[in-house]
Amino acid sequence: MSILMNLLSNSGYIIVNKEIIKRIGLHEAIIIGELCSEYTYWEKSNKLDNGYFFSTRENIEENTGLSAYQQRVPFKRLVEMGIVLEKLQGMPQQKWYSLNMEQLYNLLNEETMFISSSKETRGQDIKKLDTKISKNLITNSKEVEHLDVKKLDTNNNNNNNKKNNKEEIKRFKDKIYMTTSQYQELIEKYDKDRVDKTITRLDLYKKSTGKKCSDDYSTLLLWIDEDIEKENKSSENNFKNERNSKWIKDLKEKYGDNLEKLYANYEATNN
Repeated sequence: MSILMNLLSNSGYIIVNKEIIKRIGLHEAIIIGELCSEYTYWEKSNKLDNGYFFSTRENIEENTGLSAYQQRVPFKRLVEMGIVLEKLQGMPQQKWYSLNMEQLYNLLNEETMFISSSKETRGQDIKKLDTKISKNLITNSKEVEHLDVKKLDTNNNNNNNKKNNKEEIKRFKDKIYMTTSQYQELIEKYDKDRVDKTITRLDLYKKSTGKKCSDDYSTLLLWIDEDIEKENKSSENNFKNERNSKWIKDLKEKYGDNLEKLYANYEATNN
C-alpha cells in the first residue's frame, strides 16, 4: 500500500492536506482525503477491484459533511485533472472510484499553483489546520455554499426581471425602430392606417435627409399629433368657407345678382 495513501487517510477523522487546499481547493482536498481513507479500508479488506472501490455520494456526505451538491464541482475537477478515476459496473450500474497516485505526486510536487474553483476558499489565508479547524471549515463551507446559492438565485431573479422589463426593440421599416408595445400604443391611440403611413413617411424622411431620431416612437407621436391638428384647422376653415358660401347663395336668391354692388355701396357708405 502506498505511503502517501496512508498519510492521506484515516478512519477516525478527515485528513486534509494543506498543499492540496492551496493548489486546487478545500472541497477537493477533503474529497481526496476521504477517498484515500476508503481506498485503504477496501484494500485492507482485500475487496479492491483492480484498484477500484465502491462508494456513494451519500457515504461521502456522511463522512465529510459535504452535500451531494457540494461534491459535484470538486469531483468534476478531480476527474478532469486525472486524480480521481471513475467507472460504472454491476447490475444495476454503480459508480466505482480509484485514485491516480502518480497524478497526486505530480500535484504535490508541482510548483505552479492551481487556481481553485471552490468559492469558499477564495480570499482565505489558511495557515493552520488541525482536526478542530477542519471541522469548523467544513461547517463554514456549508454555510457559505448556502449563502452563495441563495445569492445566485437572487441575482438570477434580478437579471430575469431586468430582461422581462426591458423589451426588445424591433425594426418596423429600414430606419424605424421601436418596441412592439410602443407600436401597439400608437395603434390604440390612432388608427393603424394612419400609424403605418406615418412610419413610412418618417422612414423616407430619414433616408432622404440622412437625419436620425433619438426616439422614433416619440417622433411618430409628434408627427401624428401635428397632422391631426392641421387636419382639424383645415376642416374648420372648410366649414367656415362652406357656411360663407351658403350665406352668399341665400343672399343672392333674396336680392338677386346685384348683391356685389350692394356690398360695394355698403363699404363706400361706411368709409
